[in-house]
Amino acid sequence: MKKPFYILILLSNIIAAQSVDVYECLKLIDKGKIGEAKGLLQKLEKSKPESEEFLLLDAILTENGEFAAKKYSDFVEKFSDNDLCQIALSRLNAYFYARGQYKKANTYFTQLKKNFPNSKYLAGMKSTKLEDTFKPVEEKQEIAVNENPKQISSKVFSIQVGAFSNIKNAQNLSKKIRAKKYFVRVIEKVIESKKFHVVMVGKYDSIENAEKAVSVINKQFSVNGKIISEDK
Repeated sequence: MKKPFYILILLSNIIAAQSVDVYECLKLIDKGKIGEAKGLLQKLEKSKPESEEFLLLDAILTENGEFAAKKYSDFVEKFSDNDLCQIALSRLNAYFYARGQYKKANTYFTQLKKNFPNSKYLAGMKSTKLEDTFKPVEEKQEIAVNENPKQISSKVFSIQVGAFSNIKNAQNLSKKIRAKKYFVRVIEKVIESKKFHVVMVGKYDSIENAEKAVSVINKQFSVNGKIISEDK
């Protein structure tokens, strides 16, 4: 009589694992119910740790943007034909737009359009116009200056050093950089319903001064900063 009982337990575990819906988890996250979403992630980790659902949800709930992007990239490479790949591609597009790496972001948009031409995520990606606000500028290796020059043109140039879904990570980085007497801002950007906290350093009046800053800032703080132009 014990055998059927164990079989029932096994079947109930399988059904529970199958009941975890990534899209429902996204709704929980959008509502701010992160704890509930993490609970579902833990359930998947115990029952289906190599499943597409677990790997994608793990990436979604990873707070460090750089680490999350790596997980999304791995997911896309491994499950390129899976419908859940649409979410990973849209998140990669959003992340690299937030970092000002528009060319790289567009590769994910192109991939989504090619592999999933009817994807509901395409419309949101098309409407992303961060390039109208933050315009990346080609970088050169120069010696950095540690001050804020006077603004004398219609444009100012800043160094974008990070984009985080968790504001605490953005605050920690900005605090670290501010301690070295740099002018730092944290700007909030929402892309594809995903909120990013973008850390910007300096406000330089010319591209030349920004170019002098970026290489040393990158070395000093172990970041991959990008020069961004903004209207005053």
